[in-house]
Amino acid sequence: MRHSALALSNEGRVSDALRALHASAALSFEERVLQAELELLAANRTAARQIAVDLLSKRVPADVAVRATVVLARAEMFAGDLLRAQQRFLDARSRAHELGEPRLIALAFSQHIDRLLAHLGLEAAASELTAYRRAAQRAAGHDTLATLHRLLAEAELKSGRGLRALKGLELSKLHADSIGNDVVSTQYLIARSSADGLLGHLDSARLHSLKAVQLAHRCGAKGLLYSATLNLLHNEVVSGEFAQAEATVEELRGMAPLTVSALAIFASSESCSSAAMPY
Repeated sequence: MRHSALALSNEGRVSDALRALHASAALSFEERVLQAELELLAANRTAARQIAVDLLSKRVPADVAVRATVVLARAEMFAGDLLRAQQRFLDARSRAHELGEPRLIALAFSQHIDRLLAHLGLEAAASELTAYRRAAQRAAGHDTLATLHRLLAEAELKSGRGLRALKGLELSKLHADSIGNDVVSTQYLIARSSADGLLGHLDSARLHSLKAVQLAHRCGAKGLLYSATLNLLHNEVVSGEFAQAEATVEELRGMAPLTVSALAIFASSESCSSAAMPY
């Protein structure tokens, strides 16, 4: 694999890594699946899906097939095809186990848990967390462990246990800081801002949201940029900064159609803003 694209990807420089791959005339299967993963991070979901489907139609190495299946599962989850996505995640995990590669097993597991927590909630992911923890610990590696502790912290957050989430996030940050990957660091910052918000630490929540927005924008992870900006919007509404919240909503509209979460926060902002207006 061309060193520049891989090195840039390992630093979490999504846009730069994609530019390096787009500039290449012919890509190997490993480079193509890396491109699919990066396109997904850049919120280019149609492109990511197309690459994954194309790879899975060919005789590719087994590890490439697992990674392509994970990309396709995530794309289908985003598109709302939850049943098909769930089956693909299970298929990717099964193939990874057959290969016996710990890091690949942990990757397939973590991506599945991440989407279960995001789209279906804690109940859907709870029964998988113990097995995921074991898989990630066997794989080791700072990137794998940073993701493990972040996802466990997000599960704690969904249970309303903010203090326990913060402890987990401290461990995630230690591993994230060790690798200097902008994507991993942005994911930590988003989770940290959520934990601080739950605990009522509004200044800290805002600070971490702003850092996440800046880092996601810099590295080109547009999907994470949307999530970070959504966290910032929530913080602004809770803090009573309604004019700023309206400006943030416009930023979100410029990125993608507003999600249900964004619409709910915006409605809260509009309601509170009207209530605060003098008559």
